[in-house]
Amino acid sequence: MFDVLIIRGTVVDGTGKPGYRADVGITGERIDAIGDLSLADARRVVDASGLTVSPGFIDTHVHSDAVLLTDPQHAQGLRQGITTEILGQDGLSYCPLSADNYRVYSRYIAGILGEPPPDLDMSSVAAFRSHYHKKAAVNTAYLIAHGALRLEVAGFHDVPLVGDLLDKAQR
Repeated sequence: MFDVLIIRGTVVDGTGKPGYRADVGITGERIDAIGDLSLADARRVVDASGLTVSPGFIDTHVHSDAVLLTDPQHAQGLRQGITTEILGQDGLSYCPLSADNYRVYSRYIAGILGEPPPDLDMSSVAAFRSHYHKKAAVNTAYLIAHGALRLEVAGFHDVPLVGDLLDKAQR
């Protein structure tokens, strides 16, 4: 028995081939079957007649790092079919930052990322990820933000990252 059965939709699977009529059976968080599932049982049936069924979309350039912390339901992304967002774009995000640098930098980039909660631990990738993992409605992946890394290593000083500064940034 499927948890969810999506019936009579046009499946566009991302392979480049034309859409085709099929049913999609889902158990837990996994697609278990695609095809003629007209004889299958399910806890919930969604009739997708006249609609397109596709895998979720990955937004590879988004600035919702703060939005996901303050509004984890993220309806504006979900309604577009986005199921994964890449955070840390353009070198702008909150990790790795000390508590003081997090407070300063979050205000500095608020015009782009929004305003995050004021007192989060952003000192490591693991700490950063813990604020999103299984909390936001979309999956997230994170690029190490070079702006945050540079701030943490050199402050707001216009100096080249060489020698000890470069070693610290690499660590």
